[in-house]
Amino acid sequence: MVGLSPAWLAEALQRIPLPEPRTGGTGTEKQTSPVEDGKDEADPQPLQPKSTKGSGKGSPPGKAPSKGSGKGASAKASEPRKPDVKPTVPVKKFYWSSFRLDTDDHTVWAAIEREGVCIDTTKLETLFASSQLTPVDEPCRTPRIKRIQILSSRRRQQVCVMLARLPNPFEVRDAILKIDGERLSKEQVDLLLLNLPSQDEVQILKQAEQQYVIDETNVWDSAEDFLFLLLSIPDFRLRLQLWHFENSFQEHVDKISSAYAGALNGCDFMMKSRSIRHLLGAVLVAGNYLNGGTPRGRADGFAVDTLVQVQNLKSSQADSPATLLDYLVQEMDSKYPSELESIFSAGMKQNRSRLLLEQSQRNLLRNFKLFGASPTPSWTWLRPVRRQRNKLLGNI
Repeated sequence: MVGLSPAWLAEALQRIPLPEPRTGGTGTEKQTSPVEDGKDEADPQPLQPKSTKGSGKGSPPGKAPSKGSGKGASAKASEPRKPDVKPTVPVKKFYWSSFRLDTDDHTVWAAIEREGVCIDTTKLETLFASSQLTPVDEPCRTPRIKRIQILSSRRRQQVCVMLARLPNPFEVRDAILKIDGERLSKEQVDLLLLNLPSQDEVQILKQAEQQYVIDETNVWDSAEDFLFLLLSIPDFRLRLQLWHFENSFQEHVDKISSAYAGALNGCDFMMKSRSIRHLLGAVLVAGNYLNGGTPRGRADGFAVDTLVQVQNLKSSQADSPATLLDYLVQEMDSKYPSELESIFSAGMKQNRSRLLLEQSQRNLLRNFKLFGASPTPSWTWLRPVRRQRNKLLGNI
């Protein structure tokens, strides 16, 4: 069986004649051959496919046929006719089966050479540059930064939420040092005071500061870094407490004034209210009647805490578990309808005023004691507050 080898196909392509262009006339005119035109060209010899049997071999690509194999064949290999080109950069090699023509024959390759082909060699070099010969510069790798965390996740979240509501940490530091009310608002100062590190956290931070080395690749996380910034401020806790006191002083005064006015109104109500007199009179008459014939009877008045004792005296009727308080309420409802309701409504307001007055006084006293004020209430308490402020501002 005869096979078609690549070498045979390559040689066949070399010998395919190209049609001569027509110079005119009709399509029935006879074309003249190169021999008729007087050209010295050998007739093409018929090619024989390479046989799998026998000793005959075809000419390899790029070489002329062996001597005697065809008419006009060359005995030596043909020299390259195309100019030598070299890429400007190392590129990948294209391994192909190529050959060289002996003469400028009428072949496809000769026609291509005559017509010329232009390609973008710059793009070709870019696409197929040799990676081994032109190593690509690796990008400069920045060192990985490790953020050190020592607080719990919940505590860190609290500090980060606070930081989102504050200015730049260094601006916060300067504001605390100078107790500058123009840089931080009252709400921001309260937020800082609420999130100050505890004594245990201060100890943990100081131990971590000795344990870890801080450099370009090891830094504190944002929450820890801010707490360390606070610790670097002299007397940071006292500064914020003083700042908070100055911000809230007028508020304390207003609360005390309001509570004091409410207490005065309660005293005035006790003295002038007919409903209070009716209630106290009912208790006085019932007490004198029950204590009749005893040294406790015939009283002209009683202490206010007696009003609490009326609920402890129980009825002697087994089927009626009533107390003296129940009896007095029934008497007030029958003799003075709706007066008890007005008494208790006003009493609730006065009680709130009294509790508010006591609470505001305690808070104000506690704040004054932080700055070295005497335990005796006096307006001179403001003097040690002013001295403490001047001392802190001088310690910057």
